[in-house]
Amino acid sequence: MYLDETVYEVIDSFNLGSEIDKIIEDLLFIEPGIKWTTKWYDYEKINGELTSYITLEVPVEQRDQAFEIYETYQEEIEENCRLLEEKHQKYSQIYEKNDDDEWVFIKEVEEFIDSINYLDQVLTFSKIIPTVETLKSIAKILPEIYTKALVLPEVPVEDEVESMKIEHETEDLFTPPQIFEAYFDYHVDLIKISKSIIGILDELTNFNYFINPPDIEPDDAAGMIKEWNNGFRTSNGWGKRLLKLQLLVHQSIIQMKYELEEYL
Repeated sequence: MYLDETVYEVIDSFNLGSEIDKIIEDLLFIEPGIKWTTKWYDYEKINGELTSYITLEVPVEQRDQAFEIYETYQEEIEENCRLLEEKHQKYSQIYEKNDDDEWVFIKEVEEFIDSINYLDQVLTFSKIIPTVETLKSIAKILPEIYTKALVLPEVPVEDEVESMKIEHETEDLFTPPQIFEAYFDYHVDLIKISKSIIGILDELTNFNYFINPPDIEPDDAAGMIKEWNNGFRTSNGWGKRLLKLQLLVHQSIIQMKYELEEYL
């Protein structure tokens, strides 16, 4: 049995929960020739509490090169963090610090995104639940989307942000049997409703990117929110079309012989 007699030297240590896997991945990409290694240690504090930590280690003969690479890597991380902090501060209209000192979207942005995501989730079940139930859910969420859009903050964006828009599939949100039944039995045009909803979602550039704030660059977030605001306010933008959609959905529910009070 071969025993590894390599002598290692500690480069750094981390508490559990640190992004050590990401650090190792980065370092291996920078210099795969170094044998970057981690070790787990348990120890008992003075009060008797057991705790653990992880060390980043390299063979002693690779120490000098590893220290130099790691130091440069840390400096780049710190610089990137500084620049990211400045960007968040620049767009203080849409960001704030939470109790954990992390940058998150302000309540108005979060609530708007939640309302759009709710509509998107409703549509994922539109082909498997009764049509009228889907229309009821849509009728409930559309006014909330409109109300939340009214209080979206104005964001001063100096440069045009490159569009990251991903258009939704153009297929209908309902099955052919649902479409035929609604049209021939109730004179309800589900195809028109589908196209209207998809058109609105397509204007709300990548709303699903906003589920996890750290995953989106502040410049991109600011640019997208500016696009949302512009589209909401223009003469034939998504805001006006959302109100028309609300009326269409309301009329469709009534035509399917459901009392208005049942879905309000």
